[in-house]
Amino acid sequence: MWLAANAPDRIDRLVLCCTAARMMRPEEFATRAETVRRQGMAAVADAVIGRWFTPDFATTHPQTVASIRATLLATPAEGYAGACEALAAMDLRGDLRSIKARTLVVSGAQDQSTPTQQSREIAKAIPGAELVVVPQAAHLANVEQADRVSEEIVRHLLAS
Repeated sequence: MWLAANAPDRIDRLVLCCTAARMMRPEEFATRAETVRRQGMAAVADAVIGRWFTPDFATTHPQTVASIRATLLATPAEGYAGACEALAAMDLRGDLRSIKARTLVVSGAQDQSTPTQQSREIAKAIPGAELVVVPQAAHLANVEQADRVSEEIVRHLLAS
């Protein structure tokens, strides 16, 4: 979003997937950063994974969820904490109207991390943006509904 707003000549098409211009509860990210620094990634892994996938997907695709959980656990605590602090400080809402690229905003209908309302706000603020809400998907909609998300992205990128 920042790059599209501040270097519009570099971005022709933009896809924003399961994201926000500002996190709903930024103070929680600062707390999470502190927790990870003190206790490691295992202290937050279950809560994070619980927001990233719908319960149905977690039940029917345990190996996929376990693989992503393992990747999360392997993330260096300091890197994750730094990302949390960056998310806590991020506020791109004022930049959205400056985005000129043809934009697709994708939201998982059950995304707890960046709920659909935030995607609606992004799509409303970016001139001409299109919103697609993917059913039966949470924050990692591109994993849960890979075919649907890929189809939407390809359609958007190839549209004239």
